[in-house]
Order: sequence, then structure tokens, then C-alpha cells
Amino acid sequence: MDIIEATVNYEVACETITHLIAIHVEDLEAEMRKPDPDTVLIDRLNAECLQLAHERRALSPSDQVAVNAAKIKFAARVRALLVNRYPETSAASR
Repeated sequence: MDIIEATVNYEVACETITHLIAIHVEDLEAEMRKPDPDTVLIDRLNAECLQLAHERRALSPSDQVAVNAAKIKFAARVRALLVNRYPETSAASR
């Protein structure tokens, strides 16, 4: 694998994690707008965002095994959240 491919893989992994953080932030904002927000859910989503940011910072373009594992792991989580959020579009993508 050349340096360009390794860099692209790394950027895709980072952007996938960023997408997952964005989904959680959207959920956080929606929960906080509720008249009686679920503080346990808010705490869990905040902790998840911090953990994701930590995992993103820990990635290194030179560790392609970890980068590929992150792409697989986090893409599956993003996909699952989006399918649950937009079920009408999930059938069309199959």
C-alpha cells in the first residue's frame, strides 16, 4: 500500500468516526430540547462522544491494521444508526 492509499484510508476512518459523533450530537441536542430530558441518556451520549474522539485521536496513518478495523467497526455503527433513523431508505440501498 502506498502513502496516498494509507492516507485516504486513515481519512475515511476519521471521517466515519466524525459522522458517528455528529449523529450522537444531533441526538444530544434533541434530548436536551425536551421538557424533561433523560439525563442518563445525555450522560451516555456525552461519554460516547468523548470515547469516539479519543479513538479518533489514537488512530495513526502508519497503523493500517487499526485504521481498517476502525473503518469496519464504525461504518457498521453509522450504518445501523442511519437504518434505524431512516428505514424507508435502507430498503432502496440493498
